[in-house]
Amino acid sequence: MPHRHNLQNKPHASDACPQDHANDCGPDTGIKADSQLPAGATKDGVTHSDTAFPPVETLVPHARPMLLIDRIIAADDLSMQADVTIHAQSLFCSDEYGVPAYVGIEYIAQTVSAYSGWRALQASKTGNSQPRIGYLLGTRKMTMAKSGFKPGDHLIISVENIFEDGEMGVFEGTVRRNQEVIVSARVNVYQPEIQNTPKS
Repeated sequence: MPHRHNLQNKPHASDACPQDHANDCGPDTGIKADSQLPAGATKDGVTHSDTAFPPVETLVPHARPMLLIDRIIAADDLSMQADVTIHAQSLFCSDEYGVPAYVGIEYIAQTVSAYSGWRALQASKTGNSQPRIGYLLGTRKMTMAKSGFKPGDHLIISVENIFEDGEMGVFEGTVRRNQEVIVSARVNVYQPEIQNTPKS
């Protein structure tokens, strides 16, 4: 059964990253939040502060405990950052190994889903938009620098939209801990038009 995620179709040039963020947008970084800005403020086209974003539950078509990311902390037209703090009660966490690093691909996929939900909300004329179903088709170039994450670890998940063509999309994603890239991957996603969505 394919995993379901969001992707709203909006073609863009892959080199459209703002010049000021040329060193921040990529597979191992992301757009950084600025805690000095008030809620809802923008800087260089980037929305900052977690209070500027709706709860992640409203952007991703998952319910906890399967919703694994905690909140959105930064976003722009091409990228998003989310975070999660690992707890002993976190899904997939074991006393011996913590959360396996390969779960990082799900953190990346759910951040892609949140990005799609947030972008759809931005485009909505009514300011109200329901997350759409999408599919994680696969990943390429996935690397894991550590075996897993331990309780107390605070992780930053960054995704960048590098390609869209109709219902298909490609994203670069990373999971970082203390600025160290623990997981990186390029993910391929598919979001069918509503009339093409398979019946469950």
